[in-house]
Amino acid sequence: MIRPWQAAFGLVVTTTGLGSTVFNFLVDGVTAKVGRSVGARQWRQAAGRVRMALLAAVVCGSTAAGLLLAARPQLFVLFGASPGIAKHAQLYFTFR
Repeated sequence: MIRPWQAAFGLVVTTTGLGSTVFNFLVDGVTAKVGRSVGARQWRQAAGRVRMALLAAVVCGSTAAGLLLAARPQLFVLFGASPGIAKHAQLYFTFR
């Protein structure tokens, strides 16, 4: 028998995983550019790219978090959660 808390955990992991997958493409491009600069020993360029990467991470992370929080009820419905399971998942979703 599946407990409501287990189902809520699965719902939150699936929903937040969707958001991570959508925004994960940014990591690949930034990592390659920083790695190229470090490999070429272009320290100023590497430092600049790291600063831009951190800024992009904050902006994209905030955007992703805002979108996921705003779309939480619709995403729970999309994944077929019952109202009881969605109720259990709301608090954990906010902290995840």
